[in-house]
Amino acid sequence: MIFGGMSGINVLNEDVHAETSVQEHLFFSQLYLYGNEVMVGQNIGGKVILPSAISSLESISLPNGATIELKLASNNYIRSEKLQFVYKLDGVDKDWMEGDVNSHGILYKNMSSGTYLLHVKSITASGSSDETTLTLIVAPPAWLSWKAIAV
Repeated sequence: MIFGGMSGINVLNEDVHAETSVQEHLFFSQLYLYGNEVMVGQNIGGKVILPSAISSLESISLPNGATIELKLASNNYIRSEKLQFVYKLDGVDKDWMEGDVNSHGILYKNMSSGTYLLHVKSITASGSSDETTLTLIVAPPAWLSWKAIAV
């Protein structure tokens, strides 16, 4: 294809695809709790789950029995719709799980109390990968809280 402009012409060869030299970086972009997006600073049940953007946090605290969905993004905007990734939640998943390419999301339902480490790896066509982690701290049920035990 040839495009003309005031400064000259540009030739675009559709058969040649430039490879990016930038290392892809995978990051968490959104959190949904019980199907509703959690916004930064939003008060949910008397607690702020995201004090800042989820991409800048190392851990998040969740209520007992939470159903969460975490959305992912990459700094590669050229082929963002083809983001492929695998994930594993320590203590829950035995093997790496293949991520949903269409939604770029990870879903966990009815989470039990405990501390979990979520590992996510991007997969590129060149075979390189980038791993990111997030600690999920799920509160104990109300009847096991220190207030209930004290009574």
